[in-house]
Parts: sequence; structure tokens; C-alpha cells
Amino acid sequence: MKVNNIRVCAIIFLATFIGYAICIIPAQGDSVWSLHIAESFIRTGNFDLDEYRPLIMPEEYRIEEVQGHLFSVYPLGAPIIAIPFIYALDLFDSLPFCGGVSLSTYLLNQPPDGVVMQLEKIIASLLSAVNCLIIFLLARQYLDIAKSSVLTVIFAFGTSTWSVASRGLWQHGPSMLCLTIAIYILIIAKKKPSLVPLAGFPLAFSFLARPTNIISILLLTAYVWFAYRRYWIYYIICLAVILVPFVLYNYSIYHTLLSPYYSPQKLGNNPFQGSALAATLLSPSRGLFIFSPILIWSIYGFYRTIRQYRLGPHHINLYLFGATILHWITISSFGDWAGGYSIGPRYFTDVIPYLIVFLIPVLDTLQLSNKTSIAIRIRSIVFICLMGFSIFVHYRCSTDIEPSLWNSIPVNYYQDQGRLWDWSDVQFLRGLCPNNGIQAPKCWY
Repeated sequence: MKVNNIRVCAIIFLATFIGYAICIIPAQGDSVWSLHIAESFIRTGNFDLDEYRPLIMPEEYRIEEVQGHLFSVYPLGAPIIAIPFIYALDLFDSLPFCGGVSLSTYLLNQPPDGVVMQLEKIIASLLSAVNCLIIFLLARQYLDIAKSSVLTVIFAFGTSTWSVASRGLWQHGPSMLCLTIAIYILIIAKKKPSLVPLAGFPLAFSFLARPTNIISILLLTAYVWFAYRRYWIYYIICLAVILVPFVLYNYSIYHTLLSPYYSPQKLGNNPFQGSALAATLLSPSRGLFIFSPILIWSIYGFYRTIRQYRLGPHHINLYLFGATILHWITISSFGDWAGGYSIGPRYFTDVIPYLIVFLIPVLDTLQLSNKTSIAIRIRSIVFICLMGFSIFVHYRCSTDIEPSLWNSIPVNYYQDQGRLWDWSDVQFLRGLCPNNGIQAPKCWY
């Protein structure tokens, strides 16, 4: 790697990590037991939460009891990724943010609190910064340093990478990181095909983080079959190294191949799927293209790819587009398609790297030079404006608690689904507006 690239990589990693870490708003909800699960594995060699039973309140929705043992209802991917970080912290007998005791002792006596959530946020920030670094390296396969840096800024601060993935150990951060690594390997494999089997490891692990990643696994496995058939069996072996132990673990606990969270019965629970398909893209408080309008350009980028390459079974973008569409249909079929107590289009977070890849052919054509045509300059200005607005949206959601409070104030959106389409009460505008932030400015509607 050239010296300039190394310097830019260091700057990108440090800038994104610091940018994420200094934003005090952590995730709240599903992920709060992740560090306890990681600590449990370090202490006892298993993933149950039995040693934390005195800390767990009755009817805790995140915990289930199976054969007399307590387990998280959520996938193990995020806690597993947290294990090295927790192990490193356990080397210290006393930590100031734990009140002078070790992290292990603190977790054993303390249910999830502000300290735990901030520590979770720091780990998530590190993972997200690594993800940004890989996006930059991926972009460098096609773009110069300046445009690769712009693409990385879009990914880092203009999408749910900032407002969701970096805020805590949700399933989405590790899921997105695994998918990013997988597509990076498959892209650089064009020059060195022997690398293809290695993509099986992160792809398989993505399933441990998020069940919907089975879509990416199936489609990218088909891509490997058509484009790199010579290496397909080795790729399958790499998938199996991760997935077989996972299935055996599930069988030992649940006597089924997968845990209840992976049940396909969750699909199709939404009788209003048509409305959800529109809302996941355009809802003022959950829409992908409302929170990250810059990603509208991804559609144009895919169109340009079709025109340039006449996509066939050997082009990865065809499979990434298919995975994105199937992911969109799948999350829209959930009964809770809006993603619960969360920020914006949370369920779309996993496939953000695919949409970012589609921006590469767009960036490749943009210029503001006087030597370019007026049409290209106008297109570039529009692109910059949408990029700036996307960053503004996720800045609001990552630095102010008010957008999070939108979920339950003035009434829980579960009780009033119409709020998801209310343009006078937009989630990311909370905290900027009159009447205690409950209404958007008059100019907004």
C-alpha cells in the first residue's frame, strides 16, 4: 500500500472513531445485555446469563429461559465480536469508570446502566470505524483518493452507520461490517481469485449477527458459483467452518437447528406490506431516502452500471442489487417493520454497504471544474447538497436525545402508526422545534 493511502487510512480511522465516540447518545434497547453475554463466555465458557440472574427483572423481554438457563433472545454475533474487547479490559483489576473495580466485578453486580451503554458505544464506534476504513479501501479499487474519501464520508456520517451502527452493539453494526468485508474480498478477488473462499468466513458470521443476511449468503454464493466455480467448494468449506458449529450450538440449547429468533414465521406478519414497502423508503420518520437522500443516487449508479457492463451472472453488482431488493421486501414483511424504539430506517442498515457500492459509478462522473458541462456541474451540486443534508440528519440523531424520544412522545408510535407518516412531527427535527420539540417548523409543512 502506498504511503499516501496509509496516511489517509489512518486519518479516516481516527476521524471516524473519534467522531463516533464523542457523540454521547448511545443505543437504548435490544443490545443492553451484549457485554454481560461476552463476559459470561470469558468467565464460564458459555453464553447463558445464569450468573446474572439476580440482576434480571421479571418479564425482561430480551431474555428467555430454556431448560432452566437464561439466554438472550437475540443473535450471538454482536456479543461474540465484543469478546476480545471485554477480555482486554478484564486484564485490568481496577477501572475508574467502573468505580475502581474490575469490569468483570462491575458487570456481575450491575445491570445494564449508563456505564455499560457508553462502553458498548465505544466498542461499536471502533467496529464502525473499521467498517469505514474498508469502505475506503474498496472505493480505492475504482476511484482516486479524493473521491474515495468523499464516498467514505457519505458512508460514515450520511447513513445509519452513524445514527445506528456506531451507537451500540445492535445486530446491525457487526452485520454490516461482515458484509462489507465479504464484498471487499470478492471485489479484490478479480485480481487474485484465490482469495474468493475467504469471503465465506465473514458472510457466514453475518448470519450469526442478523438472520436476514441469509439473503446475501444465498445470492453471493450463487455469484461465486458463476464467477469463480473453481473455488466454489473451498468457499463452501469456509462457510461451513462458521455455520456448522453455530447450528450444533443451537441444537444443544433449543433442540432445533436455529433459535426461535431465526424463525421464518416472523415473515409475512404485516397485513399492510404494500404500505410498509413505501414507508421504509419514504416515511418522514423511518424512510431510507428521507434520512439519507444521498442514497437516491444509488439507483442511478446501478442504472449506469447496467448501461456500461450489460450485467450478467459474472458481475457482482447484479447480486448486490438483488440482495438489496429482497432485503427491502423482507423487512417490509415484518409486523414491526418500523424497527421499534430506534432511529430512522434501522432495518436497512445492514445493506448500506451495497448502496454505497452503487454510488461509485456516480462519483466517478462528478466534477465541478469549469471544463465540464453545465449538466455535470449541476448534477455535482445536487449530489453535494444531498450529501450535506444526509449528514445533517444523522448528526441530529446522534448528538441529541430528542429524536430518540420521538418514539414515545407524545404517544408511543405503536399506539398511533399514523405518526410514521406525520410530516409535522419528523423524528430528526426533534430538539430544533417549538412546543418542546413536538412539532416541525412551519416552513416544513
